[in-house]
Amino acid sequence: MNETKNVLKDALKDLLEKYPLDKITINDIVDVGHVNRNTFYYHFDDIYDLIDYLFRCEVEELFEVNKLVEEWEDDIALVMKYLINHKNLIYHLYFSINREDVERGLFKFFNTLLTKIVASNPKENLDPEDAKVLIEFYSYGITGKLLSWISHKMDESPDELIERIKLVLRPLMEQTTRQK
Repeated sequence: MNETKNVLKDALKDLLEKYPLDKITINDIVDVGHVNRNTFYYHFDDIYDLIDYLFRCEVEELFEVNKLVEEWEDDIALVMKYLINHKNLIYHLYFSINREDVERGLFKFFNTLLTKIVASNPKENLDPEDAKVLIEFYSYGITGKLLSWISHKMDESPDELIERIKLVLRPLMEQTTRQK
């Protein structure tokens, strides 16, 4: 079952590298994936359900292939480079669907990343609820910066953006993780 879902996810991902979402149909996805339309609806309610699955799988795959490293700055750089390497996909999603859907996907992406980073080296006596609030706050901040970057056609240097995001995240890491 997951194999078929992944075929559909990969088909959508390939199409999003070339076309905006509003130009992609379910028929396009099933044609690229070489499955029938009923198979699509067996696994997903609609294209937005598939987009949500795509976001979740990309996060899982990124962390599976690139285990969290010693330094959180490297993790952030890794994620940012992933977004930059998939610039067309992100750009096509941003300008094709409701901004809230892109925001939700990016928020989940960064919330998962920051949660994993904090959980890998938590500060002693860190209240889990405090950590959750801080992680959500910073996840929304990064998401907002990225949405601004995307809406400005990703014209800011990726390296400068990575450095700015690292700078913003330092207080979170100081408050939630053991420092070396």
